[in-house]
Amino acid sequence: MKALICKRLVFISAIIALLSCQFEAFSQFAQMDIAKENNKFYEKRESIAPASVQIKLKALRDVIAENSLTFTVGYTSVSNRDIATITGERELSKEENERYKSELKRKELSRPEKSKAYIKVGGITLSPNARKLDLRKYDLVTPIKDQNPAGSCWAFGSMAAYESNYDVINSLDINTSEQDVINCSGAGSASRGGLAFEVFNWMVSRSRNVDDEANTPYQAIDAPCNRDLPATNYFAIDWDFVDPGKDPGAIPTVKQIKEALCKYGVISASVYVSESFQYYTGGIFKEKERYSGTNHAIAIIGWDDDKNAWLLKNSWGVDWGESCGFGPEKGYMWIHYETNNIGRRAAWIESKKVL
Repeated sequence: MKALICKRLVFISAIIALLSCQFEAFSQFAQMDIAKENNKFYEKRESIAPASVQIKLKALRDVIAENSLTFTVGYTSVSNRDIATITGERELSKEENERYKSELKRKELSRPEKSKAYIKVGGITLSPNARKLDLRKYDLVTPIKDQNPAGSCWAFGSMAAYESNYDVINSLDINTSEQDVINCSGAGSASRGGLAFEVFNWMVSRSRNVDDEANTPYQAIDAPCNRDLPATNYFAIDWDFVDPGKDPGAIPTVKQIKEALCKYGVISASVYVSESFQYYTGGIFKEKERYSGTNHAIAIIGWDDDKNAWLLKNSWGVDWGESCGFGPEKGYMWIHYETNNIGRRAAWIESKKVL
């Protein structure tokens, strides 16, 4: 009897393994089709690109070939714009940096000790020890948005993280208003840039909530804050930098960012945008150049150790980047752990639970 049960278990295991392989093969074929469509999309765009863009693409491709780089470039939605108009993260002065370090140190001393559990979704516990993680697969990433044509990346990066954590805490998809953040947070402007973590600080330290996109749609302008508290429950109770050193300009370790992703969902962070980044259409982005500082706020939504790369969510619409292995929506990037200062100013935010 035991031998018969054993044989049946082996048979069932073999069937499960076969189905798993078939599913994996189907998934790989589906992604190959998406990759082909991605290439066709950019080829079609490039056929009508201005001469200046085509010249720039040839120069970038020569650099990629000469240095054996692992990404592709093409005519994206932001290719023919000045980098300053598509980014928007500002730098802190020395005085501001020291003030934040002091404030965060005081905050840490007064915060009660607590152990934050890893996120559980559908019976699965997210693990920082996993080889890869894509928060889109757990429905914890909201769709790609477009900051065009303003320097408001900081508003989009902060809200990408907040919307994700709101879903973690409340199991609800929301669409927050970046325009409301621009108008009322004091963390920056559409014309002069700002800082994503200052949005978090405004929400938590001043107990401010954010409006819904339907009520205050994005206009890519600086406008007055003509409201008290909007009629939403989009509040936050805590935030912090991922790096325990509490330096606003620090880049956390890979381990620290993975831990934060598994505890809070999408993480707001910064990166240095170069021309190659601006024209990115696929592959693993890694440059030979070394840059100082960062100029663009983005969101980190996962990782892949086999690629040595973060999965980055941008705010330049769906005519930039690629889908990075999940569905047809473009707007994402695989970016190597050690390039373009990715992860600088990484911060998490914790949403208020709706009772």
